[in-house]
Amino acid sequence: MAASSKLLLTGLASTLKQIALACQQDGFFQVKNHGISEATINNMLRLAIEFFNLPESERLKNYSDDPSVKNRLSTSFNVKTEKVANWRDFSDSIATLSKITSTNGLQIPHPSDDVPGLQVLRNGKWVAVHPIPYTFIVNIGDQMQVISNDRYKSVLHRAVVNRNKERISIPTFYCPSPDALIGPATVDRR
Repeated sequence: MAASSKLLLTGLASTLKQIALACQQDGFFQVKNHGISEATINNMLRLAIEFFNLPESERLKNYSDDPSVKNRLSTSFNVKTEKVANWRDFSDSIATLSKITSTNGLQIPHPSDDVPGLQVLRNGKWVAVHPIPYTFIVNIGDQMQVISNDRYKSVLHRAVVNRNKERISIPTFYCPSPDALIGPATVDRR
């Protein structure tokens, strides 16, 4: 094996250990160098700001709980899903994001601006997650806690209002079908 390949594998192993430790302790971590350009992230944030600056009556024209509607405003409560989603219409950026996580249950990405607002409960105290520009915040969520047999932690979190500056966040959730049975993964520890 070439020396450069060994260095790459050593760096990957170190990164994986850091991610595992963050999942075990905090249930959250931030991803940088993810392949999504700063321009794409800036455009997403700009469009979110433009949308939320529209009058409420205009925004509500886009409201729908119908998953077959390509572009819609919706809540995450009681949304009906299809067993097979139509992913053809997603952009290349979203396809790249899907490659970041090969495991079900991760809530990714969570691009946000530089305004703090996300907090996680650590040892009974709310701790602010300081946003790092152009990173994605990953919340492992309840499903990964189950799949990891409680090795990774799903932690309570909240978003708080910043009184001095608006905060923009664009969370995305990856979840299995409601019919899926989630249980601890079988791991061979040799």
